[in-house]
Amino acid sequence: FRLFETKPIRMEESSDGVSIIREAAGAFRIIHSRIEAASDRYDFGQEEAVVRFGRLLRSYRVEEALENAGAQAGDTVLIGDVSFTFEPERAPEK
Repeated sequence: FRLFETKPIRMEESSDGVSIIREAAGAFRIIHSRIEAASDRYDFGQEEAVVRFGRLLRSYRVEEALENAGAQAGDTVLIGDVSFTFEPERAPEK
């Protein structure tokens, strides 16, 4: 019996302690204990939970960290068992 691990393609860490692992083309995993715990705790079927989780992500500058790691609109973001499509709110820089 052999256990195979998925090796990240690339890993970046922000100044806020958020690690971003590029798992495959168009897929990025967020690693941070508080963010992962919140993703397990929140009921994303409720709009208030989505808003609160968005605030948490902004407080840790996750969008900026994802962009620095190469994420683009439409990519998949994974946090714990939760996944969503990356839709940056910031206007692109020209």
